[in-house]
Amino acid sequence: MKLGIAVGIALAILGLNTKAHAYSECATFVDSVFVDVNGHLWVFFRDGLQGVSVAPSAITDRMVALATTAMASGLPVVARYSADGVCSTPGPRGDFIALIVSRPH
Repeated sequence: MKLGIAVGIALAILGLNTKAHAYSECATFVDSVFVDVNGHLWVFFRDGLQGVSVAPSAITDRMVALATTAMASGLPVVARYSADGVCSTPGPRGDFIALIVSRPH
């Protein structure tokens, strides 16, 4: 009985500590792409938002390819940030997590 109560309390505490998965998706265009010798990626968007992938990884190469393709072709992109409500906040951001290249409909 005590074990069941303890498990129930532990599950309730874990349930209270879960975060909501909010993120922002900002429609824009790529103006320029910068990668330094250490692999840090900066993507500059037309509306002033900047996406920064500060941790060089395998995904950095893919983001460089997508951003360069979007910039060269003039296709619109959607920049995804892990924080909610950042589309109207210009400047560098460290929570840039994805880049979606889309074809105009």
